Amino acid sequence: MKKVLFVAHSLQSGGIERALINILRLIDYSEWNISLLLLRNEGENLSDLPPAVHLLSDYMEYKWTNIFCSTWRSYLKKSILTCDLKGIYTVCVYITRRLVYQSSIEKIYEPFLKDVEIINTQFDLAIDFYGGGSITTFITDQKIKANKKITWIHSEAAIKKVKNMSELYENFARVFCVSKRCVKLFKDNIPLYANRCMPFYNYVPVDEIKKKANCMPQYVYDNSFLNLLTVGRISPEKGQFLALGAAYELKKCYPNLKWKWYMIGNGPSLPYLKFLSKIMKLSDECIFTGYIKEPYSYINNCDIYIQPSQFEGYCTTITEASILCKPIIATNVSGVEEQIDNGEDGIIINYDKNELYQSILKLIKSPDLRLKFINIRKKRQYNFEREIEKIQEVLLEH
Repeated sequence: MKKVLFVAHSLQSGGIERALINILRLIDYSEWNISLLLLRNEGENLSDLPPAVHLLSDYMEYKWTNIFCSTWRSYLKKSILTCDLKGIYTVCVYITRRLVYQSSIEKIYEPFLKDVEIINTQFDLAIDFYGGGSITTFITDQKIKANKKITWIHSEAAIKKVKNMSELYENFARVFCVSKRCVKLFKDNIPLYANRCMPFYNYVPVDEIKKKANCMPQYVYDNSFLNLLTVGRISPEKGQFLALGAAYELKKCYPNLKWKWYMIGNGPSLPYLKFLSKIMKLSDECIFTGYIKEPYSYINNCDIYIQPSQFEGYCTTITEASILCKPIIATNVSGVEEQIDNGEDGIIINYDKNELYQSILKLIKSPDLRLKFINIRKKRQYNFEREIEKIQEVLLEH
C-alpha cells in the first residue's frame, strides 16, 4: 500500500479546496494510504473528507498560519479587535518581509518555515496541492520526507509569482497545471523543468452533479424573470464588481426588462458589494445568497450562467454549468477556451463592463441562441477518470 500525503491551506469554500475533496473521493483506498496536512484544520469542506483520510490534526496549529489561510488584512483586523498582540506582531513581521524581500518568496516565508518541524514519516509521494509557490510548496519541499513529490499550479497569477524561482521545482517530479494555457505559461517562464509540467484537469463528479441538480433550490427562482447566476468566492479576482457595473448598465438602458442576478458565495468583498448594490439601486435585481455548499440546483434552473472573473486556473463552476447544459458567458481567463467554444456553445468576453453588458443583452434578446448553446452542450461528453491515473504514473516511475 502506497503512503501518500496531500498538503493544503485549509478546506474553506473555494475551487481549490473542492477540487481536492473530489480527488480524495476518487482514490482507491485499498491501494493508497492517504494522509492530509492542512495549515488550518477548518472549512466548510472539512466534513466531506472521506473517513479513510488520516488528518494530521495537531501538526500545523501555529498562529501565523492564519495569514496564509485568509488575508493578512482580515487577520490583522481580528487580532486588533481581540487584543491579540502575538497576532499583530506576526502580521507586522509578514508585511515587513514582503516589503523588504519583494523578489524572494522564500525570504518572506523564512521566519515562518523555521517554526515548522520536519515530519519524520517517510511517504512514497507528497503532493503540494495548493501549490503555486505558496508556503505549502516550501513545506512540501523542505519539511516532508518522500520518495517523490508533486506540486500544483492553479492559476496564471501563481506562475508569474514563481517565474524567477526555477530552483523551487528541482525536487518535484511533476508540476500539474489545471489548464493547457497554464502549462504553456509555465514552460515559457520556467523552461528548465518544462518536461515535468503537464495538465491535470480538476475532477468533477458528473453523475453526482446531475443527480443533485434536480433537488429544489433553497431560494426558488421567479420564472416571470430571466434569472442570471454567478457562483464563486466574493472577492475582487472573481469579478463581481464587474458584474455590478454590467447590471447597472442593463437596468439603466432597459428599465422595463425583468431580470434578477443571483450571486452565490461568501468572501471579503461581500459587505462592500451589498452596500454598493444599494447605492447603485440594484438591491432588487442583484441578490447575494451567501455561501451554498452545492449550488447545482441553482445552476440547473438559471437561464444564463455568468463567470466574470479576473483570474482563474480552470474554473470548476464553468465546468459544472457546462455539465448542466446552461448558456454561459465567461471572461477570457485561463482554461476558458478549453471549456467554451466561443459563439458555438457560449460566449467568451474580455474583462470589460460593456462587453459583459452587451453579451447578457444579446442572450436575453435571443432565446434561439440560448437554445442553440443548450442543445450543443447536451451532446458533450465529460470524463475526468483519466486524471487520477496521472498521479499513479508518478508513483510507478523509477
